[in-house]
Amino acid sequence: MKKTVIGISSSYKYQKSTNEQSGNPLQEVHSLADEYVTAVIRAGGIPVIVPILDDLDIIRGILENVDGLILSGGEDIDPKYYKKRAVSEVSLIIPKRDKQDLFCAKCMVENTDKPLLGICRGAQVMNVALGGTLYQHLPASGFEQHSLINYPACEVSHYIQIEEDSLLYRITKSNIIGVNSYHHQAVETVAPSLRVVATSVEDNLCEAIELKDSSPNRFVLGVQWHPEKMACQAKVQQEIINAFVNSCKQ
Repeated sequence: MKKTVIGISSSYKYQKSTNEQSGNPLQEVHSLADEYVTAVIRAGGIPVIVPILDDLDIIRGILENVDGLILSGGEDIDPKYYKKRAVSEVSLIIPKRDKQDLFCAKCMVENTDKPLLGICRGAQVMNVALGGTLYQHLPASGFEQHSLINYPACEVSHYIQIEEDSLLYRITKSNIIGVNSYHHQAVETVAPSLRVVATSVEDNLCEAIELKDSSPNRFVLGVQWHPEKMACQAKVQQEIINAFVNSCKQ
């Protein structure tokens, strides 16, 4: 039986070469945390890492040949894409990645009916690609600190409340779940075609988005936390990955 192929977007950066004899002190690196790959394999999918390329026609071909796509976490999105100037707290911008991820999100939602799961940055990419905006630095916008890096990645660091009439609720079967938190940006104005389906208990910040008025069988979900990092210990977090992969099989 044909297995389900899941594309996972990678990050792209320059780093110093570990081989001093290579003659190239800076290496261009495509990278992805292993937890994404492991969580997809546990869910019964075949993970395929999507590199960052200049040629979007090649990326379009990749999207045509995967059964679903995960937009992974990572660096901040250039605020120019939501018509703002970057504040000083915005982290390193990766132009090639921004261009590709935004293309992928828009293409998957508007040109296909394939499942899409956005994780952390990936959820923000979905919102920006479809016309929404972001808070560039949460503490400067009156919110609690959400970059809780003092907690282990697999542990709960705060709680979110989930709308009952949502895909996320159907997956988790709960109004409140614990999540990890490694972000300093978040959805501000939600895109016209999306809706907020989960918020933080502490300060009512957007924690998950879904398509408005989509069919019950359409899987388009963005979550602000990292379920793949919690999935090894928290069944409900692996269930999010499982539900996504299962929807890709249909």
